[in-house]
Amino acid sequence: MLAAETLQKSMDITNACLTARNEEDLENIWLLMQELSNIDGLLLFVSESARDVNDLEASIIVRSYGINDDWHDVYVDRKFALIDPVLKMLWQTGGDLVSWQEAFDKYGRGAEEFIETAARLGLTEGYTVATQSNDFSGIACSVSAIFESKNLSDGDHDMIKILLPHLNRVLARPGFLRSHNLTEKQIEVLKWASENKSYWEVGTIMGISERTVKFHFKNIFRKLGVASRGEAIIKGKIKGVI
Repeated sequence: MLAAETLQKSMDITNACLTARNEEDLENIWLLMQELSNIDGLLLFVSESARDVNDLEASIIVRSYGINDDWHDVYVDRKFALIDPVLKMLWQTGGDLVSWQEAFDKYGRGAEEFIETAARLGLTEGYTVATQSNDFSGIACSVSAIFESKNLSDGDHDMIKILLPHLNRVLARPGFLRSHNLTEKQIEVLKWASENKSYWEVGTIMGISERTVKFHFKNIFRKLGVASRGEAIIKGKIKGVI
C-alpha cells in the first residue's frame, strides 16, 4: 500500500474515533483497522464503578470483533482477571500500551492456564491499551488488538500502536457507559435541578411535593453512586442523561 494511502486511511480511522457514538461506528472502525493493519480481532472493555481495569466483575460493555465468542465467558468464569499477565503489566504501566508477549514473558509464571486457554481460542499475540478510572466517574476501559505477527509488517505494528489509544478514548464517552437506569421522572427531576431549580421549584413545575422530589433524588444518588445533588448533576452530564 502506498504511504499516502496508508496515511489517509489512518486519518480516516482517527476521525472515525473522534465522531464514534454507537456500536455501528465501532464496527466501522474495526473494519477500517482490519483493512489497514491486518489485525485478526478487537476486544473492547468498559467498566463503571470499578476502580481499575482489573475488576472484570464490574464489566458493562464488552464488544468483540473477530474473537472467539467463548473468550469473555471463560475469562469471567475462571476469574482470569486475577492472573492475567496483560492486566498486571497495564497496572504497572498505568495503562500505557502493552505487548502481550512482553506481558507473558514478565508475568507468565502462574498464569499458564490463562495463556494456554487464550492460545486455544486463537488469542496468542496482541497489544492492549487502557484507561484507569478516576475517582468520580468511575470509568475504566481497555482496547486490545489481536493478531499474528507473521501476517503483519513493521508498519502494521506501528499503525496499531498509534491507533489503539484513539479507539480507547472512545470508550470513556457517555454514550458507551452503563445504562443509567433512571426513570423518566428521575431524569426530569435531575434536568430541572441542573437549571438551578430548588427542590420546591422542581416540585411545583412537575406537580409533585417537595418530599417526593427529595425521594427521587435519594434514588438518583443511589443509582449514580454519588452523595450530593451537585455530584448527581455533574455525573448526569457525564453520562449523557442531561
